[in-house]
Amino acid sequence: MVGLVLAALGSALFVVAYAFNWSTQVLGGALGGTLVVVGVALVVVGKRLIVTEELLEPYPEVGDPEEQENVARIVRDVIDRDMVMPGQRQRILELAGRSA
Repeated sequence: MVGLVLAALGSALFVVAYAFNWSTQVLGGALGGTLVVVGVALVVVGKRLIVTEELLEPYPEVGDPEEQENVARIVRDVIDRDMVMPGQRQRILELAGRSA
């Protein structure tokens, strides 16, 4: 929380420095400091959110095996219908070579 407040203050400092046409060093310092504070805040939040415990049991199976097979069949049908086969790929490359 403190990091985000500091980031907001740094952003406000950047806007004020830009509005009053302060030096480039002040602009860079304000923006750089703000980004560093935001980065530190993100690392802290990330460390708190990551689960480090290990599960003793595997995840239970979810879904209906029949429906999973239907989805797999649909995917196979689409691949068979829409994907370029090796012979087709060679023909396309030959045609592209003639037109280039």
